[in-house]
Amino acid sequence: MPAFKHVTTLWAVCALVATTIYAQPKSSSPTKTRQQVDIFATAKPGQWADIKGPYQKDNTILAVKVKFVNGTIAEGDCEVSGKIIALDPQKNEIKIARQAPLKCQKTTEFKDKTGVAITFADLKVGMMVEAEGSYQKDGGFLVAEVEEDIIKEEEEADYISVFGKIEKADAAAKTIQIMGITFVISEQTKSKLSVK
Repeated sequence: MPAFKHVTTLWAVCALVATTIYAQPKSSSPTKTRQQVDIFATAKPGQWADIKGPYQKDNTILAVKVKFVNGTIAEGDCEVSGKIIALDPQKNEIKIARQAPLKCQKTTEFKDKTGVAITFADLKVGMMVEAEGSYQKDGGFLVAEVEEDIIKEEEEADYISVFGKIEKADAAAKTIQIMGITFVISEQTKSKLSVK
């Protein structure tokens, strides 16, 4: 019986140690938090940002999320995502936002949501797409690749998302312009800073 008593005591000590360890507050362990950043203190012309949100009844776009991005980013890494609202096959242009059209070139690649090559003719109004390319000084957007996009969250089906350099930030008007597209910032707009 002394061996059984020794094992029982050992188990009791282990249980006490485990309870003590797991009962400790977790505040000492490192956690990842998404910290809001001051949008207009960070939004300077030339700063890369990814902004998304829906069109409002007055044709403005309400920014739901703003992600400021630092790091090495090529000029051809600009993106515009959303539903196609118009197509012009004669000019090879796609309209996602109500602003300037996206200009496709002979070298533009088109892919469906599985990555299979398609053509401009396969694009349809209402289709969700992501266009990658470069924003031009004249306000045009030269498209390198168009890929059918998958809606991740149903509420984002009518969102437009733009990744590029900030052109203007107006704290008084609460607006930020990227690639000719103006977003309205509200008290509910979430923001964060990341490194690419």
